[in-house]
Amino acid sequence: MHGKQRFHLFVLATILMTPLAAQAEVDLVADTATVDDAKATGFLGEQADGMLGAVRGDPDAAIMGAAAEINMLRREGYRKAAAGAGTTEQAEAAKAGQHNIDALPAGQFYKPSGGGWTKK
Repeated sequence: MHGKQRFHLFVLATILMTPLAAQAEVDLVADTATVDDAKATGFLGEQADGMLGAVRGDPDAAIMGAAAEINMLRREGYRKAAAGAGTTEQAEAAKAGQHNIDALPAGQFYKPSGGGWTKK
């Protein structure tokens, strides 16, 4: 494949991927809004391990799907942070978990390491 063909292929791939990237961003915004609402209503909370978890009952599929997407992105971030810092994914997740718990507004739930759900 010649340089000009590669360039055209690159441009085509970029054009085709742009709507996907835009849709992924819209989905992430929707997931974040769903998770924020679920945290505010006590269905989801922050855990010491840096993940979101179900506080009570069985949240509906939209809430759990949004939480799973956010948790997947968090895990990816923890892996990257660990690789850059020369630490472990678990250490980075624990730091982030503590930060997320500290940042929670009053009335939302968190789960400390080895403990049960607690209302802040």
